[in-house]
Amino acid sequence: KSCLPNFYECITCKINTEQKIIYVSIIYRTPSANLKEFTDSFIEYVEDLKTKNCFILCDFNIDLLKTDSTATRYIWHIS
Repeated sequence: KSCLPNFYECITCKINTEQKIIYVSIIYRTPSANLKEFTDSFIEYVEDLKTKNCFILCDFNIDLLKTDSTATRYIWHIS
């Protein structure tokens, strides 16, 4: 299942077990991709998964030491 716009790489697997359904997503954002667009798309994607059991593996290429508003929004949504 594709989960983000075409300029990001993403794949999501749905795993059915006897006890529950688990989603596993692998997401890659190239360093040159627009950070604000990515963050907006990612937040929307995470909102969809909020009530589900999921694991997100990622290489977002985001400098979390920066204090700009986009990095702060990203950190707020993953915590």
